[in-house]
Formats: sequence, C-alpha cells, structure tokens
Amino acid sequence: MTLADPSVPARPAARMRHLPRWRSPVVLRSLRGRIICLTVALSYLAAALMGGLAYLRSTEIALETSIASIGGESRVLAARLDGQISAVGDDVLVLSRAPAIAGTLRARQNGGIDPRDQSSLEALERRLLKLFGSVMLSRGDYRSIALDGIWTGGPGLVGMVRGPNGLVSMANDREGPRVPVTQLRRWAAGLQSGDVLMVREGGDGATGLRFVTPITHAGPTIALLSIVVAPDALFAPLLKDAPADTSILMRSAESQPIALAGRTWRDDLRLSGEDRDILRDWMRDGGFTSVTPGKTGGIVFLSSVDAPQWLRGDGLGVALPVDRPTLLAPARPAQRTTLIMAITLFILALTVSLISARIMTRPLGELTKILSSTRTLDDLMDLPTRRRDEIGELSRAFAGLAARLATAEARAGEILDAVHEGVLTFDGQGVVRSANPAAREMLDDSALGRPIADLIPVAPPDLREDQSEGPQGWTQTYSDGRKAYLEVVYGDRTPGPNGFTIAVLRDVTQARELAQMKEEFLATASHELRTPLTAVKSGLVLLRHAISGKIDESDTQLLTLALSNAQRLSRLVDDILSIEKAAAGKLDFHFRALALNGFLGDLARDQQALAQAHRVSFIYDDCDEILTVDVDPDRLEQVIINLLSNAAKFSPAGAEVIIGLQRRGEAVARISVTDHGPGIAEGFRARIFQRFASKDSQASSVQAGTGLGLNIARTLTQSMNGAIGFDTREGHGTTFWVDIPLRR
Repeated sequence: MTLADPSVPARPAARMRHLPRWRSPVVLRSLRGRIICLTVALSYLAAALMGGLAYLRSTEIALETSIASIGGESRVLAARLDGQISAVGDDVLVLSRAPAIAGTLRARQNGGIDPRDQSSLEALERRLLKLFGSVMLSRGDYRSIALDGIWTGGPGLVGMVRGPNGLVSMANDREGPRVPVTQLRRWAAGLQSGDVLMVREGGDGATGLRFVTPITHAGPTIALLSIVVAPDALFAPLLKDAPADTSILMRSAESQPIALAGRTWRDDLRLSGEDRDILRDWMRDGGFTSVTPGKTGGIVFLSSVDAPQWLRGDGLGVALPVDRPTLLAPARPAQRTTLIMAITLFILALTVSLISARIMTRPLGELTKILSSTRTLDDLMDLPTRRRDEIGELSRAFAGLAARLATAEARAGEILDAVHEGVLTFDGQGVVRSANPAAREMLDDSALGRPIADLIPVAPPDLREDQSEGPQGWTQTYSDGRKAYLEVVYGDRTPGPNGFTIAVLRDVTQARELAQMKEEFLATASHELRTPLTAVKSGLVLLRHAISGKIDESDTQLLTLALSNAQRLSRLVDDILSIEKAAAGKLDFHFRALALNGFLGDLARDQQALAQAHRVSFIYDDCDEILTVDVDPDRLEQVIINLLSNAAKFSPAGAEVIIGLQRRGEAVARISVTDHGPGIAEGFRARIFQRFASKDSQASSVQAGTGLGLNIARTLTQSMNGAIGFDTREGHGTTFWVDIPLRR
C-alpha cells in the first residue's frame, strides 16, 4: 500500500473530475483478482484447445474413413470394369477361332473354293455373317464385327454393322466404310496369335472401342478380326450402380486421360504441379491413386483396370470424384458430439477454476491485510512467521528481506562513514538531510538541517548561470585558520516528491600542490636543464673533433659514451616536455599539403646515420601513385623517426628495415616500418603505447629506452587525425603502421 506524503498538497476534487482517465475493472485492481481472472482464462484456453483438437481429430478420422471407403468402392468398380472388358476380349478370341473364318480365308486363296470341304466363298461368307449377326443380336452394345485382310490392297472381307434400321452386312467392300490398310498393318505389327488390341475410335469423345485380334495362316498374320463397342452402352450397367459423376477413362502415357463414358471430368480439373505428376505416373503405370482438383476442393480417386495379359493397348481406369462435403459427411455426428463435450468441459473447468482460485488466493488476501498495517522494517519482524501455510512462508520471506535490508542499510552507513570523500544529501528546498563524517569534517559543521547554500558557496548546476556539471571548487577557511581547496560534484536529483540530490566533496589541496610542483619541475627542466645539456653536448662534440687522434682508444670510448649519454638525457627532457604539452593541449601544429612519396624517400636517406649506428639498412618501398596528405611535416617526421629508431634498435645486425607506403581504400594512406627483430611479446602488446612502457632490458641485449617514444608517436598521430598500430609475430618481426587521411 502506498502512503500519502503529508508534505505534498492534495489536488482539488473539482479539478480531478475534469481529468478523464481509464480505470481498470475492480476485479483487476488486486493481485488476487488478477490471479482468479488468469486462472479462468487459462481454463478457457485449455478447454478451447482440447475441444478444437478433438474436433480436428474427429474430422481427420472421418476423412480418413471416407477416403478408405470410397477408395475401396473405386477398386470394386475397376474390378467390374475388368470383367466387362475381358468379356468383349473373350468374344473376339472365340470368334477368331470359328471354322467359317478359316474356310473363308482358304477360299480366298484358292479361287473361291475351300479345298478342305469344297465350300464356296459365298456360302462361307453367309455362314460367317450369320455368326456375326447372332453375336450382335445377343450383345446390343456391339456396333460392328468385321474381318479385314491386310495383304496388298487390303480388301475388306466380311463385316456386320448395326445401323439405324437394324443389322447391315458388308462383304467384299460392297457396303459400309472400311479401315485403311495402313492402319490395319500398324495394329497387326505388335500382335501375336491370341493377343487382343483395344484401341479408341473417334476424338476426345471416344465414339467407340475397337477390340482387334490377328488371324494367322501358315505363320504370318493375313487378317484382323475386330469388334467395335459403344462405350456408353458397354459401361451403362456399371455406371448405373456407381456414385454420381463416376467416369470410365482410357489411360494414355502420351496424353490426358480420355473419358469413355460418364462425367467428362477432365475439364473441371485445376491440378497443382505435384498432382499433375501423380496423374502422369498413373496414366503410365496404373494402380490406385488420388488427385486433388483445386476448383472443387474434393478428391478424385483413380483406379486402373488390371487387364489380362493378352489385352494390349491403352489401359482403362475408373475416376470417382467426391466433393469435400461428401467426404466430411460421416464426421458430422462426431463433430456435434465433440462440440457438446467441449462446451461441457468449458463450463466444468470454469466452475472448478473459480472455486480453486478463490481457495488458493484466500491466504494472499489475509497477508495483504496484515501488510497494510506495516509501517517500518521493525514491523515486518512481527509478521506471523510460525504459520505453516502460504502466509507463514511469505511472512518468513518478508522478515528475511527486512533483516537483509537492515543489514544492507547498516553496511551502507559504515561504507559512507569510511570513505574519505564527503557525501551529503539535500532535499528540494536545499536543506541537508544527511552527511557522513568526512563531509562534516570538511565543512567544519554538523551540516544536518542547514541550507546547502550556507555550507557550500558553489551552488548546484540548476541554480548557476553557467549550468556546468563538472567539479566546482572553492577555498575553505576553517576556524583554526587552516585553509583547504575543496571541490564538489552534484549528482542528478532523484524523482518523486521525496527526491533528493547527492553532493560529493573532495579535498584536492595536495593534488593542487603536486600539480604546482610538476609545473615548477617542467619549467626547471625546460630552462635550467635543457640549456646546460645543450652546452654540454656542443662542448663534447667540439672536444671530440679537437683531440681526435691525440688520445688513446679507451679515452675516445669514454668521450663517445659521455656524448651518447648527454644526447639520451636531452631526448628524455624533450620527450617529457612534449608529453606535458600534449596533455595540456599546447602542442603547435602547422598543417600543409605534403606528398608522402618524396618526403619518405628523403627521410630514409637522411636517417642513414641512424641505420649505420645500429648496423642495419633502411629500404624505402615507394607507392605507384602520388599520395598527398594534410599534416605537420615536422611532427610526422618525429613520428617516423621514433618508429625507425625502435626498428633499428631491435633488428639484428645486417638486417633490413623496410619503410613502406601504400594506399588503403579510397581515403587513407598507410606508412609502415617493418623490422625482422624478435617481435613483441603477448603480455607487452596491450601497454606498448603507454607512458614509460619499455621492454625489459634484462631479457634482451638491446639497451632499454625511456618508454616515451611510442606514446609521443601515438599522441602526434591522433592530433593529425591519423591512427597508429602494429602487427607482430614473435620471432618473425614487427610492422608498425600509421594511417593518415588523404587530402581531398
């Protein structure tokens, strides 16, 4: 519960009525109410999810059952169709073995007389026509029966056709149309004795089915016997008992399936790519499958006829299309039952969840009442921690939290009392509310309850004109006459009506004295040490030239050593002064356009004395194009000389130090200095650019430097908008590089 702060004035009631705001329902304003609502919502979701899954599962089971049932029905239809086709094929084979056919063929080859029984050709043809007529009278679906020769000229022998007024005979091409001899020969080419070829006549409408079998004599095929069947009449009994829209199809691997009878379903199909592949495989291989037309949303079951081995030609199949409502019809009772069960489950879950939630959250309401009367951390210690229910567990948790908060508060107070910085807080009216011992000592006052302006002459940032947030200092005079320079830093004000601001005080008297001493030392080094060193160096140089050849070798070495140490000391002084100037922002830079190609070439030649002193050679690897940058040439020269000095110092005698120049991308020129020394150790790489960072001279024969050269090089490079870094491998050398933006 939030307690009202008496220091904050209450808002007028009239004004509150004019501030419209959304208010949550009463049941959602407490944690207990939210838990109950959440429990009810989860129960509803669980019931809805279970009901939905049951509904979907029942639909899926019904769909699978319908598919299995209708698929089986399509197989039964295919089996019946197989029987009808086999019956026609049997008729063709039986007729092909009739003696009248063999006699007719023998009479044709022997001048019109059958040598076996001396029957005339006319008598044999009459017998044959009588046989054909009797078969066609027994089968009303037969449209014609014909015996055609396939020798040269292809004469039609004997045939019977069903006309509009009855049966019409055809003999010796005298009546009725005939099949071209070329077509007859194509049919006969793939047939053997005992085979039956089934071919479709007409276009996509399939006006007839022709069953053809070869008639052989002494080996080769000399004639073909064919029966043409009307598909509608042949398949009418089958389609009469079949479901609506069932169709009889002829399968062909070269084209779409052709509807021979029944519904012309092919025009209604809108198959996907996968279903088109399934249909193509079925036309080629047969079997049982199904496709899903996109237009109807149903399924077309496809069952092929398992024709006998002697039947040749395109296969037949049954297409049984079923729309989705028909497929899902068996699922309707199960769906209604599932819906009723889901509603019952929801009502039961809602009732149980409401009762359970109220029972489970009752201890929470009791604990809320207890905590509403708590005002301090000590009150939390009086909670009923001995209870063994949820109230007892929460009470023990709150009591433990109160103990930890008290410990943390005491520890924070100890820390503030131990720090050397003064820390005090003041409220929105500027009155000090707390102060640690260091703050009270620095201000020479108890400070509590006093205005901050009376204690610190530097006002907070929100009360100053310059709005500066950095440390602000003043000289503090104590009652015993001592003086100290103090600095104060103000923190941000904490939000809320009881917000406060933290002020941190620091005594920087000693730091200011040390800074003054450093400035005095630098002035002394600049004026009192640099000038004598210059004179000493000049005198040693003159002395070495004046007495050259007049003293022995040991004295010459001593004089050279003195000159070297004087030069080293002079460089150290120059480095220290450069670092301090850079830190103070007092380094002068004179930028101008500089062509790096010639500059680096001249620098490599001018520093040959440095290379000879370390018994190495400087090699300049120029760039193919002129690279121009905006830099201070003197400062850039100082950077490169520092890198050359390090490379020469750590390179073995006789080695080459490569000074490289190349273009990096579109806007950067890179200067590199590569040596073949020992490389940089892993532990030294992170601090190589720090002040006074120097490689351990005891681990190397190289004399250690001041550790300031690379720090100065980095400072100068960054001041010229550049970057400096290195690539190294221990035992293989190091490459230091300097990247500088190209002149635009």
